[in-house]
Formats: sequence, structure tokens, C-alpha cells
Amino acid sequence: MIASPYLKWIDSQGVEHVRALLGDDVLIGRKSDADIVLAAMSVSRHHARLVGGKDGYSILDVSNTNGTFINGKRIKQQRLRNGDRICLGQDRVELYYFTGESPPTSTIVGSAAEDLEKSFASLSLILPAGPSQHSDLEKISSILDFQYQWGKVFSAEKTFEQILQSALKISGAERGYILLKEKDQFEYVAGTNERGEPLRQSEFSASRSVVRQVVSTGKPVYMAGGIGGEFAEMQSIVILNVRSLAAIPLRWMLPESAAPEVRGVLYLDSTRSLRELSGLDEKILNKLALEAGNVFEKLQMIKTFEERKSLQLELALAQETQKNLQNELRAAEELRRAESQVLLSENAASMGRFAAALSHELNSPLGVLKSALQTWTMLADKKPALPPEKRRELEEIEARLRESAMESADRLHQIVLRMQRFTNMDRNEVVSVDLNSLLQDVTDVLQSQIKETVVLETDFQPLLRILVRPQQISAVFSNLLHNAVDGVGSNGHVWLTTCLVDSRVVVTVRDNGGGISAEDLANIFEPAFRVRAGRVSTGNWGLFSCRQIIREHGGEIDIQSAPGQGTTVRVTLPGVKSEK
Repeated sequence: MIASPYLKWIDSQGVEHVRALLGDDVLIGRKSDADIVLAAMSVSRHHARLVGGKDGYSILDVSNTNGTFINGKRIKQQRLRNGDRICLGQDRVELYYFTGESPPTSTIVGSAAEDLEKSFASLSLILPAGPSQHSDLEKISSILDFQYQWGKVFSAEKTFEQILQSALKISGAERGYILLKEKDQFEYVAGTNERGEPLRQSEFSASRSVVRQVVSTGKPVYMAGGIGGEFAEMQSIVILNVRSLAAIPLRWMLPESAAPEVRGVLYLDSTRSLRELSGLDEKILNKLALEAGNVFEKLQMIKTFEERKSLQLELALAQETQKNLQNELRAAEELRRAESQVLLSENAASMGRFAAALSHELNSPLGVLKSALQTWTMLADKKPALPPEKRRELEEIEARLRESAMESADRLHQIVLRMQRFTNMDRNEVVSVDLNSLLQDVTDVLQSQIKETVVLETDFQPLLRILVRPQQISAVFSNLLHNAVDGVGSNGHVWLTTCLVDSRVVVTVRDNGGGISAEDLANIFEPAFRVRAGRVSTGNWGLFSCRQIIREHGGEIDIQSAPGQGTTVRVTLPGVKSEK
């Protein structure tokens, strides 16, 4: 049971509609932007408004020509009461207003009886008063038959066929066509001959001159007893051997237009004379043309609805895509933050290892330099009191001390240079580097940290220079080498080799460790967090980050391994050809 006020009506196909009135402003009209759309030519694009208030709804007529009627009386504005009958336009499209109470039992008649009554009412508008002759009954039968077919089931093709057959029967023409305006031309839409057989588009022929006159004047052309006047000499009429014709404009309103326009033509012709058209015949043909216009208008409305539905669907899909994209961007950002945290932690660990290695590296030459300086100072204090032969011996010792100090200083200089290269890798710009030199710095830092029982062997072949962010690439190979060293345990062997293959630099890190199972190898680059000994560790985040960095540099990383057979990691990067 509907509690709120509502409208109830039956459309031209006999389908009953019930629409609850929920808003304060409900627009009724023929245009697709109306809240309630009624596909009838007598209904204006924006015909009437229902305005809600504390006492229910009032109706306002916004149509200047077609009119709005309540219980048979034309109104401009009126408050609605339960059971009021609303009629729109000259054809009196009917709707009934209910307030949610029980509707009057006798208000709405069965759809079949109502359709029949409307057909006769519509027909009475074009029939002359007084008794009809027998010949007219056949014509009336044709249009009643058309109205029955039109109201029963809407089908554009069937309706055009019925219009043409009715027009041919009334006029006695041999051929009938419906033409539709396409840009500046009128093109074939449907065609039928007097036997009811469809005419193909290839069989279509019509006088363009007659069509142009009908379109320009908006008036029908009837030449039943022969072609006369200016048309008699026209080439198209002569070639077609046309003896009689009729052309009637088809009008309907587009959603954006304010009044009906000539958008098509109902064209009939014959190589023999047509029946003499009475006033009734012309009125019936005009009525058929009006109904044909209704068909096109309804098709236009259906097209508009479909386009609006399609736009709404596309908008919904776009919104869903945008939502999914935003979710993916958020997930990617979260992944990037997690990756950055891992890189920072690994970089901090790398800096810690580098600091330890640097301390060890600096201690030896500093110790030698300090000892040489202390000894030199002590000998310098004793030198004045020594005899000449002892002085010459002291000078030889001083020479060896100077050589030792210079060697220590040179060693410290090399360490500082290496430290500068390593610490200067935080630059974010892409630079051209010699990968062999970069790898040598990484291995030099790593050598002081690995066990004496692990052998790290290098084999660097001549390479092209590469364009990289040095810190990132250094971190990648530092990570890979640490993984290899950690994987071999005691008495292990790690090989680091480089070579050039088809202008691409190939770096291989190989070890003779325990290898990796097929299951773990399949997910080796998948980031994960694991719990070990009650602490959270970052599973494969290091390898995941390595692959991300290598791919950002236009390269690729591949890992091959099997239990008991060690592991081989191969990295390829694009080389840069030197300009000659």
C-alpha cells in the first residue's frame, strides 16, 4: 500500500504506471529531462509542475498552448484532491492523482476499453459530421486497423509498414516511402508497394524536387489526376514515368526544439492516376503523417533515454575506475613507504658496516704514522749529542721513517678517496659511472667484514659505462654480496664477475652455498614480514627493493638456485656507447 501521494496512468501500450510523489517539485513533460516523461505529441516538452506543500500537491500549467485540464476543466493552477483526473494537451493524456487513501473504484477503466474509446475519439477529430458513405468506411477501417496495431505492441518497423499500407490503401498509389532528414538530405527509411511487399533501398526512387517543396513550404502536395504545373517538366518526374503522387510532411519535436519541425516526408506515387482524394482522404493521410511523426519522436526519446543511460553507465564506470585507481595509488604509496623504510634500515646497516670497516682500515696506517712521528721526534732530540758516525746511521733511520710515513699517508689518502666515493653516492642524480670501479669499492668495504674462511673472488672484464644513481646500485650489489656471504657459511666461496653482452653490462654473483628450494625461489622477490625469535624481520624486502631499483635503471635481475647447488644471481644493465 502506497502511503505517500502518487500518480497513476496507462500508457499507449496499455501498461499501467504508478509513480510516488516524493519531491517538492515534480516536472511532467515530453522532454527527457522531465521527472515524469510522457511520449505524446500533444504533451509539451515541459508541460506541468506538481508543487508539494503541507496540504498536499498543487498543479501548475507551464504550457502556453496545449493546456492542462483537471476533471475536464482547463486550469492554470489548482490544488489536487484524491481521485482528480489530470488531462494534458488536446489528446487529453490522462493521469490520476491519489493521496495514499483507497482510490475510487470507478476512476480507471480497463485498458482495452479505454484504448478503443481513445481510438474513436481521436478518429472523430478528423471525420466530418453527418452520415458516412460506404467507401469512407473502408478508409476508416484502415486507420482504425493502424491505430490498433500501433497501440498493441510498439515496433518501429511494423508501425512504418502499417502506415504505408494504410496510406496506399486510401490513396490507391503503387509505392509508398518514408523519408528521414539526414543533415541536408532526405534519405530512405522504409518502403512498401501496393501488394504489401517491402521495397529495398536499392529500389527507392522519388522526385527530389517535390520533396524539397514540401520541406520548404511545410505543406503537402497532392497530384492525383496527373502531374501538372512546374513538376510536369522536371527530369525526375519524366524519368520515373510518374502520373500521380502525394507528399506529406512529417513533423515532430526534438528534445532541444521548441516546436515541431519537418523532419521527414511520407511519399506516395504511381504510374497511373491515384484515386480522387476527398477531404476525408486528405485528413486521414494527414493523420497517418501525424502518427508517423509520433513514431519518430518516440524513437528519438528512446534514443535520448539510451544515451542518458549509457552516459550514466560510463560515469558510474569512470567513478568506479577512479575509486579503484585511488585505492591502487594508496596501496602503491604504502608499498613505497615500506620499501623506503627497508632501504633506510638497510642503508643504516650498511653505514654501520662501513663505519666498522673504515675504523679498521684507518687504524693500521694511523698507527704506523703515529709510531713513525713519535720515533722521528725522539731521534731528533738525540741527534745533536750523537757523534758523526751515529748521525749518519740516524739519518738512514729517519729516511726509512719518512718513507713509512709517506706510505701511511698515501694509504690514508686512498681510504679517504674511497670514503668520498662511497659517501657521495647519496646524490640522487643519474651519472655515468664505471661499474667495475664501483664494484671494487663495494668489495673493498666488504673484505674487512667477511670471515677469513670465506673467499671472495672477482673477475672484472672491460665494460661500457652505465648511467645510474650510484648509491642505489652500490646498495644493490652490497645487498647481493652480503646475501651470498651469509649463505655460504664457513669455508665458502663467492664469485663476483662482470662482462659485456650485446651492449649490456652483465654482473654475476655466484656462491657455493646450500641453495634455495623451488618453493622459496618462486616467491623470492615477494615482500613479506616474518617473525623470528620473537622479533619481526623483513623477509624478502631487500631482494624486492633490489629488483625495483634495477628495473628503474632499465635492467633486470634473475636468480637461479637449487638445494645443494648454490645460487647464481645475474644482473643486466644497459651500457652507454662512448662517443668517438
